[in-house]
Amino acid sequence: ARTGSGDTCLHLAARRGNVAMIKLLAAMGGDLAAANHAGQTPLEAAWEVEQEEAIEWLSLQAKARNCLELARLIDLNDVDGIDALLATGLVDLHARDREGRTAIMLAADHARTDVVWRLAKAGSALSMEDNSGATVLMHACVSRSEEATDTVDILVQDFKCDPAAP
Repeated sequence: ARTGSGDTCLHLAARRGNVAMIKLLAAMGGDLAAANHAGQTPLEAAWEVEQEEAIEWLSLQAKARNCLELARLIDLNDVDGIDALLATGLVDLHARDREGRTAIMLAADHARTDVVWRLAKAGSALSMEDNSGATVLMHACVSRSEEATDTVDILVQDFKCDPAAP
């Protein structure tokens, strides 16, 4: 159901700062990314009226959703999509998958040199280790792609990753 302006129940709860209702609606399948006629998501509706608790909860949900989207874009090597997602500021660059890998590690695994550079510039932690103890530089070094040497080069030259580090 939507209002005349295209607001969903989530938009209305977000504007009122009713976090309990937002959580309930989300658990029941409410679309946190639904846009009203003005193009606003529930998060943007909460921002509009400065509902801090709703903003905090909805931002965390957006970051989690965007981490999955970032992994998908890395797999597709969609640099424009990655740039657009990074520009939102709603991506947790330190989020990990079940193997402990961060987005920059996934990009290094695939030798996505342009993506590794963008994620490093955006503030990805380069010294974090995955569950096996591998850093982003190690992920780049074991990639079988011909572009892996370019990825290692920018990590060492541009971002000062230490190839001799334990």
